[in-house]
Amino acid sequence: MLAACRAVQRETAAARALFAAAAEAAGLPAGRRGAWVRARITGVEGLPPSADAILADTLHAIRRDGAGPIVEAALAGVPRDLARVLSAGLLSPTEVVDVHERFGAVTAGDLAGLALGPAGRLAEPLRQRVQDALPALRGERRIPLGRAWSRVERLDAALAESLEPAPRLSPLGSLRRFAPVVGDIEVLAAAAADEDVVEEATADALLDTIAGAVEPAAMLHRGRRTATLVVDGEQVTVRTAAAAERGTTELFHTGAAGHVRALVERARQRGLVLTPEGLRREDGMALPSRDEVEVYGHLDLPFLAPELRHGTGEVEAAAAGSLPRLVEMSDIRGDLHVHTLFSDGRDSVEAMVRAARALGYEYIAITDHSPSATATRVLTRERLARQADDVAAVRRRVEGITVLHGVEVDILPDGSLDFADEVLAGLDLVLASLHDPDGQSADQLLERYLGAMRHPLVSIVTHPANRTPGRHEGYALDFAALFAAAAETGTIVEVDGGPAHLDLDGALAAQAVAAGALLSIDSDCHDANRLARQMRFGVGTARRGGVEPAHVVNTLPVDALRAVLRRKRA
Repeated sequence: MLAACRAVQRETAAARALFAAAAEAAGLPAGRRGAWVRARITGVEGLPPSADAILADTLHAIRRDGAGPIVEAALAGVPRDLARVLSAGLLSPTEVVDVHERFGAVTAGDLAGLALGPAGRLAEPLRQRVQDALPALRGERRIPLGRAWSRVERLDAALAESLEPAPRLSPLGSLRRFAPVVGDIEVLAAAAADEDVVEEATADALLDTIAGAVEPAAMLHRGRRTATLVVDGEQVTVRTAAAAERGTTELFHTGAAGHVRALVERARQRGLVLTPEGLRREDGMALPSRDEVEVYGHLDLPFLAPELRHGTGEVEAAAAGSLPRLVEMSDIRGDLHVHTLFSDGRDSVEAMVRAARALGYEYIAITDHSPSATATRVLTRERLARQADDVAAVRRRVEGITVLHGVEVDILPDGSLDFADEVLAGLDLVLASLHDPDGQSADQLLERYLGAMRHPLVSIVTHPANRTPGRHEGYALDFAALFAAAAETGTIVEVDGGPAHLDLDGALAAQAVAAGALLSIDSDCHDANRLARQMRFGVGTARRGGVEPAHVVNTLPVDALRAVLRRKRA
């Protein structure tokens, strides 16, 4: 039914009545649906000639199958967030069509822009209804960060194969904020060449170029300045913007909603109107908004990193000059948690070392799994000895990087470690992990961690919550006690950039720093090709918690890092 209406809705308002009738009919008893829909459209005039056949086919299908299957099938071809608000009854079908056609709304970010923008864009009570729908959208199915990022990478690669030069794609939304799970996958496309002035027509032409470079079947929606594509089963919305509006477009579609709301209010207090389409004075004069730095400057604020945009007071902190100097990828000097073919990694020790050197790292720690891990392969005592020989050989062959030999040792249910002390003492560092809760309570799990941290040979506790974003939140530990013990014993706590963990999350990383604990940011990488990608996830996750370089041990030169590790052993 939605598909039928989409074919005629641009020709007549009468089709909107049909659209509403069919969607609402899905809730009627089967025997009444056909008659009810016919009654709703009786007397409606002005239908185009093409509508007759559409109506006849649709009514026949409703009488045969009921409206539900028709609506459900049509929803599969509607951009996901619009389908959600429609199927959940958060907005009426005619309201969905209205915000989509009048304003080009496709994603939750578009709806937030309409709800949070200046009064008058949406009439009340529709504006309030759109705002009320946003929390329900955020609670819907979420996409893990790693999966969402891979869809952008695949689209980027597909465009690079088809277009020369390829446009630049910059993440938006919660993807840009490195949220562990993402609602919508959105990117802002820009021409490959940096231009001082890009006219609106050029922005539209860029979107036409992108749309023409993908398979027609992948195009789900094409509107003004937006196109929604299906990339490997997930919807990706591509946006373009004229140069003068790029900053506000990026700002609104990065979010979070609370952050944007605070900026809209700050603009109002300064006699300005902030919308996704630009920043203007109340007299209508537009202010240049070519990038976010410029927009924040008009609001008398420094640039706020996307990872800090939570809507929880960061605008006030920025105004007071109390923003942290966030850790950056360029601060990272090495990776202290990677896996090789000696356990469940995909590459050799040498391949991982060479990949780390290519990234400019000063050091890398090889830390494969201990015997009790449930990995496909594990280190036995004999294999660990063979790996030590391999590490020594790689140290001789690969210059310009320090190779540390370590292990990721399981903390067993009785609190002991998975290798004897005499084995661990021969390694440069020891990572202790709790992979198996063994049916124990949160208090018992905490005791296992505390015992490991008191052990002088344990250097780092990895991914303490052992969570899987989008699936489960991990262990409900007393993290205040864990971080206090880490600070007391000198045990480093990890921010794990592996997309299956992203743990500590930003809030816990901030709590650990406040408790005085040191952090490491590691990739937990099993593939040499993903060392940089997963470190980027780790850095982004730490930045969400306001982590600074001084809080992170692997921002230190190798000699200073060794000194930190020796202090714990002493």
